[in-house]
Amino acid sequence: MELEKFVAIVSGAVATIATIAGGAWGYYRFRKSRTFEPRLTLGVKADLIHSMSDNSLLCTFDVKNVGESKVDIEKAYIRLGIIQSNGKRKHLTTRKVLLAHSWLEPGTTLKEQELISCPVFHGAVKIEFRLVAVGTAYKTTHILQLPGVDACLKQDGSRSAVQFTKGDMNS
Repeated sequence: MELEKFVAIVSGAVATIATIAGGAWGYYRFRKSRTFEPRLTLGVKADLIHSMSDNSLLCTFDVKNVGESKVDIEKAYIRLGIIQSNGKRKHLTTRKVLLAHSWLEPGTTLKEQELISCPVFHGAVKIEFRLVAVGTAYKTTHILQLPGVDACLKQDGSRSAVQFTKGDMNS
C-alpha cells in the first residue's frame, strides 16, 4: 500500500512539473518569435525615365507582412528629395501611397508604383518610403544616382552611344 501511495505522489509531481515546464517553454517561444506582433518589411527602388522635356522617376515600393497577425495601416507615404552634386539637399515632393489599402493580412505583399516628374539636374534622388502601422513607424530609403554631364562624355570628349535627340522615337 505504501508503494502505491508513493508512486501516485511521484507521478503527480512529475505531471505537475512537466505541465509547468511545457507552459513556460510555450510562453518563451511565443515571446521570442513575436510572430503575433506586427512585423513588416519595406522595400523601395526607383528607375529614371528620360523624355524630351524632363525626367520622371518610376518609384516601386512594397510592404510585406511577415508576422502572423493582421496589420492595420494608419498612413503611408513616399518623400522625394534632391541631393545636388555640390551636396545641397532640396525637398521635391511628398505623396500619400497605399490609399486603397487599410490593412495587410499575414503573409501578403502589397506592391505599387508611382510615376513622379523630376526636374533635370545632376546629382542624386533620395526616395524615402515611410509607413505607420499600429503606432509603429517603418522606414526604408533608396538613393538613385543620376547620370552627370561627365557620364555622357567619353574620355576623348565625344558623346557616348547613349544619347537622346529630338525626334528619336526609340528612346
